[in-house]
Amino acid sequence: MSRFFSQDPFDLRALPPSVKIIGGLNILIYALLVIGTTFHPLDLGLANHFALIPDRVLRWPMPELWRLFTHPFIHLSFFELLLSVVALWFFGAPVVGQWGDREFLNFYFICALGAALPMLLLNRPVAGSTACSYGMILAFAMLYPDATVYFFLLPMKPWHMIVLFALMDVLVGTKIDVVQLIYLASGLAAGYAYIRWWETFKLGAKSFSRGLFERDEEPVPRRRVAARREEPVRAQKADDGMDEVDRILDKILASGLESLTDGERELMKRYSQRNKPS
Repeated sequence: MSRFFSQDPFDLRALPPSVKIIGGLNILIYALLVIGTTFHPLDLGLANHFALIPDRVLRWPMPELWRLFTHPFIHLSFFELLLSVVALWFFGAPVVGQWGDREFLNFYFICALGAALPMLLLNRPVAGSTACSYGMILAFAMLYPDATVYFFLLPMKPWHMIVLFALMDVLVGTKIDVVQLIYLASGLAAGYAYIRWWETFKLGAKSFSRGLFERDEEPVPRRRVAARREEPVRAQKADDGMDEVDRILDKILASGLESLTDGERELMKRYSQRNKPS
């Protein structure tokens, strides 16, 4: 299935709600951090309460588990905040256009959780949305593998941008930051697993459960079957044409079964029954 993408000029009103919420929280929390450190230079304030600090996440008997999901909103530098907001606009918005807000938010926090778990084992405090930003680029690359993006006027594929950004991130200083590499790789692996297998599993589970319920349904009376066979051929072609079936299949792959209307579900049910082997 082919997907087409083009980046329109920035329009805040056209951004999806999930992108506005995440971007707005990033900017607001960074502003509060800057204000707090201006008056109290030694007090990180919100960072102490929401960054990923392994000792506090695993503290017994009151573990602070919310840090697993709040650390992406803590940015300690303006450059990191800028990259996060740009990634949300350039890569996040097109992904939301294909998945919807709910699935995008699920994916965003799955990347955050996947990146955070190894840091707990390594006892490494982290903050920032780097892993989530890389996850958005990954999702964009899987949805639009043939798209061309520009990095300082240099054209490249989304996959190349992931590699380039990862190298820039881990090669800061005089030696490779292995822990940072593990952090990024873990977030990307979690995002890839979610895209590659979780959506397929959900579609299969829904199909299986629907099949169980359909077995318990009463058989269609013969009179209704006979009446259905007598429908005009022209009307049947208009309702069950292959173009419409292909469109619905594309919609299922892009947004899931829950996105179908009642009419589309009925059309697919008739189509599958008509094409069952006798």
